[in-house]
Amino acid sequence: MTAALFFAALSGALVSSLVPFVNAELLLLGLALAAPASAPLLAVVVAVGQMLGKSALFLGGSRLPQAGIAKRLPRWCVFDRGPRSGALVGVSALVGLPPFYALSIAAPALGVRFSTFVVMGLAGRLLRFGAVVLLPELFTRVARLGGA
Repeated sequence: MTAALFFAALSGALVSSLVPFVNAELLLLGLALAAPASAPLLAVVVAVGQMLGKSALFLGGSRLPQAGIAKRLPRWCVFDRGPRSGALVGVSALVGLPPFYALSIAAPALGVRFSTFVVMGLAGRLLRFGAVVLLPELFTRVARLGGA
């Protein structure tokens, strides 16, 4: 059961990273509700699966004409390879603005290094999915307070 659960989490996260209308958060929430004791590890597995797919998008984006992408996305432009590029990736991975799917493709043209993309993207996704697995516990506590 546990191996199948983690395989479902990893494969679902990989698909959701490549197909924008497949929602990783709903998948994770369902799996975490089915196996609450495994919820923290499921969040890690989903974050890793997401970053595997987003890394493929990044590498595919590096093969596109860089000038055309950078020209179309001037507000996202990162002119140096310093801390701003990492912050952009981290914020996008955490809150989804700018959309992490689009940023994954555009990041090479914006001067983001692959290592920065992976580290900051994984950090943002871990925080995002960590918050998702905490939601059921939060709702349970709020419901207890409201009924007491």
